[in-house]
Amino acid sequence: MNAVRYLMKDTLEAALPECMEAILKKMQVRQVTFPFVEGERTLYTDNILYVESRKHKLFFSYLDNEIVNYQIYDKLDHIEQQLAAYGFLRIHKSFLVNMKHIRKISNYAVLMDWGETLPVPRLRFQAVREAFVAYKGAM
Repeated sequence: MNAVRYLMKDTLEAALPECMEAILKKMQVRQVTFPFVEGERTLYTDNILYVESRKHKLFFSYLDNEIVNYQIYDKLDHIEQQLAAYGFLRIHKSFLVNMKHIRKISNYAVLMDWGETLPVPRLRFQAVREAFVAYKGAM
């Protein structure tokens, strides 16, 4: 069970509306739509595992019943701006990862929850680790 807020009996009437709003916001299903090479798709942000940049294309690794990939012609900087509010972190010039799926960060790499390891450059490592710790603390 995840606590969202703690309410005191003496402030219950004043605090309840804000608490309910926080709960609904936390439960809200977030979706984004992209014009992929395979056709326009609406994706749940929680199911986007990471986005990788390769040869002028971006590859979205997405968890449906299995891991599927979608391709799009766009810049990673642009997608990073679109997904920043949903807990995505740029760990490398070529990788934007969903922090919900990071299991561990160590040895200049990110271990994802399905077992894949993605590289983190030495110069970015400390900032990536701090951003992940701040994200986990905010949950």
